[in-house]
Amino acid sequence: MADPVVRRLSLRFEVPEDSRLTIDDIFKSLDEVVDLTDVKCVTQTRRSSYQVTVASLQAKESLMVQGIQLNGRLVQVFSVETDSVVVTIKMPFEMEDGHVTGPLSKCGKVLYVKRLTYKNYPTVETGIHLIKLTEVLPTAVLP
Repeated sequence: MADPVVRRLSLRFEVPEDSRLTIDDIFKSLDEVVDLTDVKCVTQTRRSSYQVTVASLQAKESLMVQGIQLNGRLVQVFSVETDSVVVTIKMPFEMEDGHVTGPLSKCGKVLYVKRLTYKNYPTVETGIHLIKLTEVLPTAVLP
């Protein structure tokens, strides 16, 4: 069996939820610390969380040591310690979580399933389910 994916060039940071930052603000802040040609991927993982993958350990270290400036605030940047993947699936309310966690458990370890709800109607689901996996196998084919 293959070893889980290792993300030695990935970082993460959090921004204040009320900051109203744009992706351009994120790129400008990264560009102040590393050359943007070293930035390979930027993923908004939640409303206020981001992950960045860079091309070299030098770029990663620069971001971790210096942090980034966003709206006049210094934001710390941390190494991503473990690999995780969040799978988004639209499925009917009546479908049990096991219908997707069973097949997905062949790809990695299922940490949780979160059924999204509407902000102003927290008891009403949207039909969107987030499934977080860790220890994702590099040969995994998500169903």
